[in-house]
Amino acid sequence: MIHDISRRISELTGHQAVVVTSDDAASHGRLSSFNSDGATDPFLCAIRMVSEGVDIPRIRVVLFLSYTDSEMLFRQI
Repeated sequence: MIHDISRRISELTGHQAVVVTSDDAASHGRLSSFNSDGATDPFLCAIRMVSEGVDIPRIRVVLFLSYTDSEMLFRQI
């Protein structure tokens, strides 16, 4: 599903999204590159990679697509 979202972002904007997932070892490097000074990639699609303790100052919008029945967890995220 994340690759479908990434593909749709590319179709709509002409920019490829950086995709990072917790089950892909190379994702840590891609996330670091996305967060580095001078990085210009406009979109990040992440699964279980951007959470508490991750600071990416240039992120302006977060679209959170997950079901949770815990209001506390929702507010933390």
